[in-house]
Amino acid sequence: MPSPMRSKGGMLITLMPGTIMASLDSSIVNISQPIMQDQFGSRMYEVQWVVTAYMMAFSVFMPLTNWLKNRIGFFHL
Repeated sequence: MPSPMRSKGGMLITLMPGTIMASLDSSIVNISQPIMQDQFGSRMYEVQWVVTAYMMAFSVFMPLTNWLKNRIGFFHL
């Protein structure tokens, strides 16, 4: 049976890259807006819905991260 401290560390190692990737993803989506506009032949206001939908989905999962932090706690070295 793994110790509680070991499972907290595993959870932290799992959440950290996910959080970093979420911020990188939002930057990539913002940078790629002109390319998406050209590729799909759409107007900028239509392509901006992609960023809006992404940020709304991201904001739904933020409370989940806080719930996991409260349930599992912080990992202290």
